[in-house]
Amino acid sequence: MRLRDYILILVLAVEAVFLYIAKVDLETIAILAFLVIGFRLFRKKLYTRIEGRIRSRVVVTAAYPEWAVKLVVLISFIVTLIVLKWIVFEVLKISGLDIEQSLRAALAGS
Repeated sequence: MRLRDYILILVLAVEAVFLYIAKVDLETIAILAFLVIGFRLFRKKLYTRIEGRIRSRVVVTAAYPEWAVKLVVLISFIVTLIVLKWIVFEVLKISGLDIEQSLRAALAGS
């Protein structure tokens, strides 16, 4: 494992401790940790797919400088991650696990 991976594990552990101190349910902490790890593992694959599709299918980007293409890819990647996070949280809410409400209730009570 790389240093980056150890730092991610350390940050997740510290976040979990703070959430536990704030009296957030253990189920919510586990789901949030699972989502963070999942998005972390999925990030590299998603970024390369978005970059490949933008470079191959959007013909206009051939005329742009390299930094502009990277900026378009980065913005597309961030928007995609936000939409995916929203979808995951909505699916969890529909299935009865409202993560946002659980966090708000725990943090408002502490």
